[in-house]
Amino acid sequence: EVWVPSLTLAGVLPPVSRSPCAFPARGLANMSWAYATLMIADLPMMTAISAGAHQSLTRAPRSFNAQALANIAWSLAVWAFRDYPLLHAISAASRPRIADFLPQNLGNIAWAFAQLHLRDVPLFQAIAERSIKIIHEFKGQEISKTAWSFAVVAVQVDPFWDAIASAASRRLDFEPQHITDLAWSYAKLSCSYDGPLRDALSAAAMRTISQFDARHLTNSAWAFARVGDSDTPLMNAIAAAVMNLGQ
Repeated sequence: EVWVPSLTLAGVLPPVSRSPCAFPARGLANMSWAYATLMIADLPMMTAISAGAHQSLTRAPRSFNAQALANIAWSLAVWAFRDYPLLHAISAASRPRIADFLPQNLGNIAWAFAQLHLRDVPLFQAIAERSIKIIHEFKGQEISKTAWSFAVVAVQVDPFWDAIASAASRRLDFEPQHITDLAWSYAKLSCSYDGPLRDALSAAAMRTISQFDARHLTNSAWAFARVGDSDTPLMNAIAAAVMNLGQ
C-alpha cells in the first residue's frame, strides 16, 4: 500500500482544520472515509477530523448513525491513528444502537478495534449478540473479517463462534483471504472445527488453491495443524502448491 501525498486535496484542508465541528456527523464520516480509502496521509487533516468527531460525539452521540460510527472507526484503523478517547466514544455510542448495525458495519468496526489492538470487551460482546441475530445476512468477507477481529483481540463468545461456523459451512463465495482468515481465527483461539465447517473450509481451499499465495498457504497449513486436523488431501494440495510457487 502506498500513501498518497495530501496535496491532491489541499483545497479541502484549511476549512476543515479550522472548524472541524462545522461539518455534520455524516460529513466528518464521509471525509474520513474518503481520505482513508484514497490512502492519503495528512496528519493535520486526520487530527482535525478526529477532534471534530470526538466533539460531535460528546455533544450529540445520536447524530452519528451506524455507518458513520463504523466508517470513522475504520478510517482510524486504516490510518493507524490511535485516538483512544475518540475510539471509546465510538464504542459508547455504538453499543446502545447496535441493533442498527448491518453486517458490513459490524465487520468494519470490529476490524478497526482489532487492527488498533483495542480490546473493548463490551463492544465486542454487543457485536457478537447482533451478529448472531443477523448471521444469515453475512457475506463471506464479513464472516471472515468479523471472526478474524474477535480472534485478534481474543474475545471468546461461544454462541458467536457457533453462529460463525454454521454460516461459514453454507457459504460458497469464500476467497483465499476469507478461508485463511477464518481458519486462522479458529486455530488462534484453539477452537475445534466442527464437521461441516471443516468440510466447507477444506472444500473451499481445494477449489481455490491455485490462487493461494505464500501467506495463504502458510496460514492454512498452520491453522489445520494447530487444531490437530490431518486433512490429508488438503495438506497434499498445500504441499503441491508450495512446490509450484518455487518454479
